[in-house]
Parts: sequence; C-alpha cells; structure tokens
Amino acid sequence: VSSWDTAAEPVQAGITSNWTWNFTAYLRDSLTNGASYYAGVRAADNAVPANTGAFGLYGATFTYYDNTPPAQTLTLSAQTGNLPGTAALSWLSAGDNGSSGYLLSGAYKIAYSTEPGAAVSTASAQVTITTAAVTAGTTRGYVLDGLSPSVSYYFTLWTGDDALNWSSASNEAAATAGSADSGSISGLVRDGSGQPVTGVLVEVLTPSGALEGSDHTDTSGAYSITGLVSPNFTVKATWVVEDIESSVSKDGIAIGAGGVNFSLSVTYQLASISGFIPAEFLPAARVKTAGFYTTKEIRPAQNTPFVEIYRRGRRIGAAFVDQRGAFKVNNLLPGTYSVRVYNGSDYSKMETVSLKAGQNLAFTPRFALLNKDQVYAYPNPAGKIVNFHFATAFGAGTFEAEVEVFDISGRLVKKLNNVTADTVAPGAGSKITWNLSGEKVASGVYIYILRLRDPATGDTEKAIKKFAIIR
Repeated sequence: VSSWDTAAEPVQAGITSNWTWNFTAYLRDSLTNGASYYAGVRAADNAVPANTGAFGLYGATFTYYDNTPPAQTLTLSAQTGNLPGTAALSWLSAGDNGSSGYLLSGAYKIAYSTEPGAAVSTASAQVTITTAAVTAGTTRGYVLDGLSPSVSYYFTLWTGDDALNWSSASNEAAATAGSADSGSISGLVRDGSGQPVTGVLVEVLTPSGALEGSDHTDTSGAYSITGLVSPNFTVKATWVVEDIESSVSKDGIAIGAGGVNFSLSVTYQLASISGFIPAEFLPAARVKTAGFYTTKEIRPAQNTPFVEIYRRGRRIGAAFVDQRGAFKVNNLLPGTYSVRVYNGSDYSKMETVSLKAGQNLAFTPRFALLNKDQVYAYPNPAGKIVNFHFATAFGAGTFEAEVEVFDISGRLVKKLNNVTADTVAPGAGSKITWNLSGEKVASGVYIYILRLRDPATGDTEKAIKKFAIIR
C-alpha cells in the first residue's frame, strides 16, 4: 500500500493468535509529523460470501512523531558549469528517515564559500531546494549561478525532511566557476517550482529582430549562445507544453551577459526518456560519458553512439550513451517529441513519443532490418545459377527471407519463399540460390524483390533490384 486513507488493506492472517502488519517505506515516509491517525481491524474468513467482523469495532489512534533526520550525504561532487559563473553539483539523495526510503516533502540546503573549511550551517546556507517524491539513493543535481567566473568555490549540503529535521553537513566539494566569454550570452531556465527544464529554445535577437544565435537548454537548464557581435539584444525563451507554445523575452541584454535566467510560468511534473541500444545494434565504438548535449555539440563523424531528441522537426539536443548502451534525458516538459538513435554507424528509425507529466518513458530504438547496399544478384548476368545476396543492418539473428522474380512485363516468374537465413556478423551476409538448370526461363532482364522478416518483432523490409540471364 502506498497511501494512508480509509480503504481497507487485506492482510493474510497466520496460524497463530497474534499477527502484525508493518508500514511500507513509502507509507511510513508519507505520514505527517504530529498528525493523529486511526487504524481499525476486522477479520474475514474464506466462506462465500465471507463472514466478516464489524469495521471500526477494534482499532487504535496514534500520533506520529518524526524525530529521525535524513542521513548525512557523503557523495557531494562539484564541477565547473557550462556557463560563466556557474558550478554543477550532484549527490545521492538520502531518505526521510536515514539513508533509505523516500523524501516526499523535504528540502536541501547548500552553502558555499571561496575559503575551504569555512564555518557554514543551514542558517547561513545561500540556497534552498524543495523536494517532491525523491527516492533515496537516486542522483540529484543542481546548477549554482551568480558565482564569480573562474573563482574556486567550496560547497556543503544538508538534507531536511518535512518535520525540518536536518542531516549532518555533507562532505565538502570544490569546483571552479565557469569562465566568462565576452562574445556570449548565457543563463538558466527553470519552471515555476525552480526545477531546470530541458530543451527550451533560447534565441538572441538584434534590435532589428534578426536572429543572431540560438541554443536549447541542457538537462541542468543551462544555455550558452556564443559568437555574438552586436552590442545588445533581446533574449527570447520559447517552450512547448502538451503541444502549446509559449514564450517570454528580456530586452536590452548586453553582449557578454551571464545569468540571463528565465522562470517559466508553468509548474509541471517533468518527464524523462530513457532506454538502451540493444547489444546487437551497438557496434564496437568509442563511447562518452552519458549526458545531455545541445544541438551543436554532437556530430555523427565522432563515431559515438547517442540519442537525438526532436520537437516539431527541430533538433533540441542529444545524449551520449554509457558503456552499456544506456541513455537518459531528464527534465522534459510534457508533450510530443521525436526520438532516434545513432549507434556509431547507422541511425534508427525516427519515432514519435508522447510524454505525460512525471512519466519516465522507456524507449527502445528500431533499426533498419536490411542493409540495401548489400542486396545484389551474382553472377550477373547469370547462366546456370543465380545467388541473391543480402545482409542485415546489424548483428547476428535468424530471419525469414523470400525472393520474387518478375519479367519486364510484370509477370511473376519464380518465387523462392520460406527461406530461413542465419547471419553470423554485421555485413557477413546470406544468400538465396536459384538453380536455373531445367527452368524454362529465357534470356533477358528480370526484376526481383527480396523481402526480409524478423520473426521476433514481425518487422519486414524489402529491396527491389534487377539482374540479367543469358542462356
């Protein structure tokens, strides 16, 4: 059970006269400090219809007090931010009570100083982040802005629960704030609750309205637009929620400005897309650390597998996969996106997905079955025999293949079907052989259709090509 209400929760009684029922971690952590609750018990047998006792006849009232703070964080890390004057923090979250369970309505406090070992506390912390439905052990992150560019900072974190029990101070993490770029404009985009938003389009417009540069925010909500030359701009942020577009602008922004931040007039449970490239589709290729990158930072020439996210036909960013072929893009607004994966050599099919608020969509890419460049007939021209060669676009597997041969008038001459072919490696190929001996087939040009089917998924593909026969 994951909620506290008046609905009965069935419990299997044992063979002894005494038995117990314990709170689940989620239910325990959702109880309100200082609130009173009533628990009632009634018994039922296995008769049809069941004989039951009266509900509420036996029960008890209790008041819940939460005196246990979240566990101390020992995993705080910091690195230089992508934007001037920013640093990116990450840590593994504690729970409401200790290091396990959930942090359903709590907060984090962050203190920072330019001096190591400075005297800091929750009272002096400069940043407070509220939480909702955080599972203990999951990775959390936050980008601090407004720091002095190129200056070293030292960070400490505390975790608090809904009863304002605060953990001990975390380990101290250090990082240098991002350096300034005189030809850029940068900032952060967050929603109404302060959460970073991925894939928001930020455009820099000259006073005449000409577009001089643009970028999409990454999973930390950061953007950076470089290569600017005009002295001042209008900066416009555009986002789409459930396919409804909205925007907000800031005028009179000078070139080189950092901290041009936007707070969107929306508060949604942000969604994510996660998945993996199956092993048979993932060739031996160099991989990078998984993470979200904006439009101009990933190119297929890198021979590095990644996932691309599009919205309304425009590429909003990409995420490199990890060593296992896994990827995840966080902090997406609800709505419609298009997704495809580059596996180091080929793109998967572009697929449209619809994200609901708070959803973590599991996405598995679908690659082409047939490598059409490897479909050919040999010998060509053919005499006594002809082989129809084909290869899959990925690795080993069992496939059903058939070939239909037509003359130039469109009449079916031969059908070779129910052929099972085993590919042993990408590009190694298989063949379907037609023995022309004894066949009443005239010399000439013929058209053939090769069809390939994956029995596991039912997906099919075909290639249409020509060959010649000389008798």
